[in-house]
Amino acid sequence: MTALENVMVGRHVRTGSGLVGAILRTSGFKAEEKAIAKRAQELLDYVGIGQYAPYKARTLSYGDQRRLEIARALATDPQLIALDEPAAGMNATEKVQLRELIDRIRKDNRTILLIEHDVKLVMGLCDRVTVLDYGKQIAEGKTTTMKAITGGLNIQGGEILYKGKSIKKQGAWDLVKQGLAMVPEGRGIFTRMTILENLRMGAYIRNDHAGIQSDIEKVFATFPRLQERKDQLAGTLSGGEQQMLAMGRALMSRPSLLLLDEPSMGLSPIMVDKIFEVVKEVYNQGVTVVLVEQNASRALSVADRGYVMDSGKITLTGIAKDMLQDPKVRAAYLGE
Repeated sequence: MTALENVMVGRHVRTGSGLVGAILRTSGFKAEEKAIAKRAQELLDYVGIGQYAPYKARTLSYGDQRRLEIARALATDPQLIALDEPAAGMNATEKVQLRELIDRIRKDNRTILLIEHDVKLVMGLCDRVTVLDYGKQIAEGKTTTMKAITGGLNIQGGEILYKGKSIKKQGAWDLVKQGLAMVPEGRGIFTRMTILENLRMGAYIRNDHAGIQSDIEKVFATFPRLQERKDQLAGTLSGGEQQMLAMGRALMSRPSLLLLDEPSMGLSPIMVDKIFEVVKEVYNQGVTVVLVEQNASRALSVADRGYVMDSGKITLTGIAKDMLQDPKVRAAYLGE
């Protein structure tokens, strides 16, 4: 099929003559076909390949074929256009032309969903960006940052300093031995092990048995409910109890830096109060706490400093109590 015919196929969903009109070649069908051909030519001109209308589509360059596909999609008069890797295989010149075309479509009040690996192209076009990693949304980059700090991700650039030394290429084992511990989003407990076994797993780098037992008692003192259920399988606990266990297990390594990723997620108000109470208590014991939390007002109420991340970038930082009292911050980030 020619380039023109390809676009006309896309336009046929808007026709009204039907099969009978096409078979009988009625005057109405002929008029409609003429209008479709005219509109198809306009769309080819719009995407910048109008001169190739009579050419077979297979003879076009790869970049021009992608623009032909966009023209065919536009022929349906869509309000939303989904573009799946439109820049894949294009050279630099073709990417510039593609960017100009997508920008023109966007300015014509059409919504575009762009899936693309070319980050530079995405950032130059899109109002909102969502990053996916193995099918999961990375969102603002908070959890990714936490994983990078604790050795859960390979770092391609930049630097991570802890106590003045780079830890960028160190694994989780070495980082735990240096005093880092993390309570991940979703808790990450060992569901088929008991509460007591989970706590002992948190002390796997230690061999001071008396100290380990003493710290288990401290965890039980902080979370009495865990002591009541110490022989119960962790997978049978409530969400709040699992969060208690995850925090207790992290504390068993005696960290100097504790990272908490969304500790209040999915918890009841009473349990949220308890978790933040423990966060403050841990901090008062001399442990540095890095807290990633959607509940911004609660997080700022226990923090010394606050950082706001948006699409992977820190957009605002300051003393927590000042941020909490700032009307602009409260309106923008605290829902007031």
